[in-house]
Amino acid sequence: MTTRRTRPVAAGSAQRQEPSPLSAGLRLGLLFGPSIFGVSAAGVALPAAAATLRIDPSSAAWILTVHALALGVGTAVSGRLADTWGVRRTLLIGGAALVGAHSSACSPPI
Repeated sequence: MTTRRTRPVAAGSAQRQEPSPLSAGLRLGLLFGPSIFGVSAAGVALPAAAATLRIDPSSAAWILTVHALALGVGTAVSGRLADTWGVRRTLLIGGAALVGAHSSACSPPI
């Protein structure tokens, strides 16, 4: 039998119940489960990247390492920024940076 625990809250505010361990696990699994596809997706493009760079596929394995390292560092940095500035502002700044980088990459050379 499971019981729900409540957090102590300030006077005058409504009490919030903590989610059960199963509920929290399912939510975290649904949130972070697909992230493995982000890491392994670069492996699908590895032969094409090796052909474009004119190197053998075994030498192109560093692409996977750099990709995983960038994901790890980016996650840590964005987490710290979200703690400092808030999640909403961090996502808005990241979205604006993404749109700016995409538009500059797709714009014709001057």
